[in-house]
Amino acid sequence: MLEIAKICKKFLGSGDPVLRGVSFQLAKGEALSLLGPSGCGKTTLLRIVAGLETADSGQVLLHGRDLSGVATQARPFHLVFQKHALFPHLSVFENIAFGLRLKKVPEAEIRDRVLEVLEMVRLPDFAGRAPATLSGGQAQRVALARALVNRPDVLLLDEPFSALDLKLRRELQTELRLLQKKLQLSLIFVTHDQEEAFVLSDRVILMNQGLIEQQSSPREIYQAPQTAFTAEFVGSVSRLNVDRIQSVQHGRLEFESAGFKLRGKSYSSDVLGRAAQAYIRPEAFHLKKNEKDLVTDNTIDVTIIDWFFRGSEVLLETQLGTRDQVWVSVQPHEWDDEVFKRGAQVQLHFRSSDTWIYPTQLEHQPEEHSVSEARP
Repeated sequence: MLEIAKICKKFLGSGDPVLRGVSFQLAKGEALSLLGPSGCGKTTLLRIVAGLETADSGQVLLHGRDLSGVATQARPFHLVFQKHALFPHLSVFENIAFGLRLKKVPEAEIRDRVLEVLEMVRLPDFAGRAPATLSGGQAQRVALARALVNRPDVLLLDEPFSALDLKLRRELQTELRLLQKKLQLSLIFVTHDQEEAFVLSDRVILMNQGLIEQQSSPREIYQAPQTAFTAEFVGSVSRLNVDRIQSVQHGRLEFESAGFKLRGKSYSSDVLGRAAQAYIRPEAFHLKKNEKDLVTDNTIDVTIIDWFFRGSEVLLETQLGTRDQVWVSVQPHEWDDEVFKRGAQVQLHFRSSDTWIYPTQLEHQPEEHSVSEARP
């Protein structure tokens, strides 16, 4: 339905291009998130789709039609910003009806459509309210209703929930996702929050330095990161220095780290013979307490440095040898005061399938990959 084809953009006076030939497609009824750190180009890309910015090269195609030169107001999209920008002198009803009145939609139809979307966003009794009387969450619901009432082909959202508190943000994320599925909305959502991207998306496009680092389902982008940047940006990881990669057996790489012989996998074809690091998520580690526990490929001995209670988990800071800091996620019900003592040695087990190996200092190329540092 919507195709973004080789979009490039560089602002005057800036150094590197903001976008470097970005391409992807959005299917009808699909929810897609543009995820990435500040400055990666995701908001600029959304503004180009909306017609608020002009690309230096490339195309935005809707049903095969090139939208170059088509004014923002003439595009069948609606953009929802972080700031809801409601008209303070108009009621909730009139704020939502504003775009329909500009299009000279008949009054009876305006009334029906406004009341319909107020029901959708769970504000049926708020039509006569002034924007100043609304909470932050209610105001964003009105902004969303104002977008939905125009029945856009594609709904564009630029971090609309980022200014809200965590509990309300999660509530609105869930509501929007349920509404998107019910109405089969085509949606592009810009965010730097991975949890938000996962909740709201059928597909996540992770951007880095104006390029697409990886695009796949939320589950795949978390469980099968194809680059070190993806592994570190999405979620938390522990990194083990790879001393030597010995061989490949049954699709797995055999390597050594701090004297331990381990196995892992790699998405890089040239990892053999190069300096490398192994990445493991904190929840992938298991403490084996008896022989009936989970059997895994890899085992290391670590020393507990400290621990941090986070409510839904306890995060252990441990050390492997003299070099590597290893983070381990433990469920609160698994906590044992006799086991988890500072300075105590524990044995960690983890699967080779949960161990990813990437070359260090891998340069970023278009549609390829780079490395950055992250901590849990």
